[in-house]
This record gives sequence, structure tokens and C-alpha cells, in this order.
Amino acid sequence: MAVPKKRTSKTKTKVRKTLWKKKATKYAQKAILKRDQINDSSEKKSSTIGFSSSKKQPPKKKN
Repeated sequence: MAVPKKRTSKTKTKVRKTLWKKKATKYAQKAILKRDQINDSSEKKSSTIGFSSSKKQPPKKKN
């Protein structure tokens, strides 16, 4: 079993952790951006076809 010979310093571990976290947030932001682009494009398509996301109610009758 592989065992490290010397203990890694706190600064090295902190640097590695921050790099890992930055990389993860970068990919998360890309995923959110793509999701928003897909949602925007689907809304544009539905509006050009004539469908709308909100249902229109018929006008009320006057007595």
C-alpha cells in the first residue's frame, strides 16, 4: 500500500483544494449558463410558433 513519506504542508493542501473548488465552480457555472440558454431558446421557439407559456382567460361577460 502506498504511503506518503512526508507530510504535505497546509499551504500545499489549501492550494490544491482551492484549485479543485475553482474548477468545480467553473463547470457548475457553465452548466447553469447552458441551462439558461436552452430555456431561452425554447421560449423563443414557442413564442414564434404562437404558443405562450401563460394561459389566456376569456373576457368576463357584463351583466
